[in-house]
Amino acid sequence: MVKNCLKVAFCLMICMTLVSCVAHQKGQYKASCVTPELSVDAVKAGKVSASYATVKGGKIAFSKKPTAYSPETLNGILNAYGAALSGEGVGIAQKASKAYASMKGGKIVFGKKPTAYSPETLNTILNAYELTFLPESAEKMTDPPNYAKAKGGKVVFGKKPTAYSPEEFDMLLSAYCLPAEPGAPAPVAPAPAVTPTPAPAHTPDACPDADGDDVCDDQDDCQNTPKGAIVNARGCWIIENLLFDYDKSFIRPQYFNDLDKVVDVLKANPGLTVEIQGHTDNIGSKRYNKPLSERRAKAVVDYLIKKGISASRLSSIGYWFSKPAASNDTPEGRQMNRRVELKPIQ
Repeated sequence: MVKNCLKVAFCLMICMTLVSCVAHQKGQYKASCVTPELSVDAVKAGKVSASYATVKGGKIAFSKKPTAYSPETLNGILNAYGAALSGEGVGIAQKASKAYASMKGGKIVFGKKPTAYSPETLNTILNAYELTFLPESAEKMTDPPNYAKAKGGKVVFGKKPTAYSPEEFDMLLSAYCLPAEPGAPAPVAPAPAVTPTPAPAHTPDACPDADGDDVCDDQDDCQNTPKGAIVNARGCWIIENLLFDYDKSFIRPQYFNDLDKVVDVLKANPGLTVEIQGHTDNIGSKRYNKPLSERRAKAVVDYLIKKGISASRLSSIGYWFSKPAASNDTPEGRQMNRRVELKPIQ
């Protein structure tokens, strides 16, 4: 009797092993997770706005303009990467920001106010989409800086609210893991392949870039930016991440570090003078927005003077909404237009 039971048990073990092997061969077991990616087809289909990314020469070109997205827009971007927020996920997101999303009439309603989240808050929101930050990513992550660090075997996220450029946000998402869809085959390590010696390839000449700001001259609206200056996609010197609240010219302390980068460039170029240019969105009249843009520019000038830059090297001007950097038709575009740019004057 005991021998018969052992035979039966042994047969069951063999059967279970065979079933497991067949299941793997048929792809019934899923991979643990995949890196979220934005495809060329998704961009072409308009799943993200042109201000986020476009397709050039068959490749995705991401904007370099720091942008504070509304929850509604951020959700659309994450959807384009294959992530989705469930009703259960809404509760997780609300732990980070109650204004991010809510349930109304059985549907998810997203907030519409552009918001620059801290890495800590953004991570919780991404967790709500079942996106998991990989611990090993914290050890290698250099861009965007100050997002996460590995300390004592734990991941510590930054606490400074930051508006990331689409280019930075794409790199940020590459540090996360998205659950693979059911039925996806388990990853199989590829067999070692013999790497052929490549033939010498013709390297096309780099595009002309006189001021070395990584923006080609034919796309550079602001020539002669000094070395070390942070520029936007148009090649114009900007104060990175500096965003103004609607109808305000007050500079929040969270942006002081970004202003200090401008101070460093000016101190490294003592013969350089600059024009500080204030801009607004198109809400309201020119009569109202012109002095507002002037106050924003003046606020930056005052900060630079306090940091030791001579007033004789600085001038300010307000351009109200006459020189938009983005469309004023969306909240995100208007947020991008509430900015300050710096024009070098040799």
